[in-house]
Amino acid sequence: MSSSAISTPEDPLQEIIPSYVYEQYADDQNIVAFANAYNTLAQSYLDWFNATPFAVYTSPAIVGPLLDWIGNGIYGIPRPVFSTLTTKFLSDAVNYLSTNTIATDGSAHDESGSSIVSNDDYYKRTITWHAYIGDGRICNVMTIRKRIARFLFGSNGGDISLSQAQQVNIAVVTSPLKFDITIPAGTASSYFQEAFNAGILAFPFQLEATVTIA
Repeated sequence: MSSSAISTPEDPLQEIIPSYVYEQYADDQNIVAFANAYNTLAQSYLDWFNATPFAVYTSPAIVGPLLDWIGNGIYGIPRPVFSTLTTKFLSDAVNYLSTNTIATDGSAHDESGSSIVSNDDYYKRTITWHAYIGDGRICNVMTIRKRIARFLFGSNGGDISLSQAQQVNIAVVTSPLKFDITIPAGTASSYFQEAFNAGILAFPFQLEATVTIA
């Protein structure tokens, strides 16, 4: 066994303990090839697990169904659906609608808007919204600005700079618990507004706010 195959509590195992062929079969090329193929495959699995830390959802290796499995299984956050879809159902009750709007005893179903399942980038931003604890436990205006800016500018759930947080404007409307939030225009801004209004990006504390895209 090579010394690099020995790990410490701080470092994960880097090399497998290889399978080997007994001496009496060492001259059989097929058996030797089988053992070598097994070792190569086992090493590739070990390398993948070392490069794919499940708890670090921001890793480029965490994508697609694996991200869904981690987001749901570890963080309890399903992949969000960003939607502006509204549905209206009309039935022809007496004096409910104007004459000849729909048939007698009939009904009408109307939908408007759109909905789209989040891609990996915005799914990771959503997890960061709920899981990030680097700002501490005290809520103030800067904490809220940073939280919003991470969704707007933190690609794949990454962190942001202070200058990016300052692009989010928050004004107190009537009381310390009611805010008017203004965010810069952009693709992420539209998703944020839809998700915030739908409660997907709700704050973990009681706060009433309206979101405006500048």
